[in-house]
Amino acid sequence: MSSHDQSLVFYDGECGICNQSMQTIWKNDPKGYFHFSPLQSDFAQEFLRTHGVSELSFDTIYVYDQGSLYERSLALAQISSHLQGRGFHFCAWFIKAFPIRSWADALYNCLARNRQRFPAKKACILPSAEIRARFKD
Repeated sequence: MSSHDQSLVFYDGECGICNQSMQTIWKNDPKGYFHFSPLQSDFAQEFLRTHGVSELSFDTIYVYDQGSLYERSLALAQISSHLQGRGFHFCAWFIKAFPIRSWADALYNCLARNRQRFPAKKACILPSAEIRARFKD
């Protein structure tokens, strides 16, 4: 399967909150639906550039899924819709049903700009070989 056929999550690899979020995704994605790439990688930057992202923002999560590129709140909804576990499908529905998309993205942007201020666990876990195989750099 080529990188362009996979569902890819692009995230800030230097952000503790973002890294914890990736751990939550892979723990609730037992079928390995998503693959991951930090925005700082050459792979992510080239992939996103070829898919229409002219100005890369490290404050933004991007998801390439089923041939479409999503960002910010819609990226979170797309991820949530594929995860197993309590509340993920409701979260996806709520984001997509949010009456004014600009409000959802404004809330996302506020949290993203301030994410470095939120406490994050300092301990990094070493992903299994199976999880490491899902990372693109």
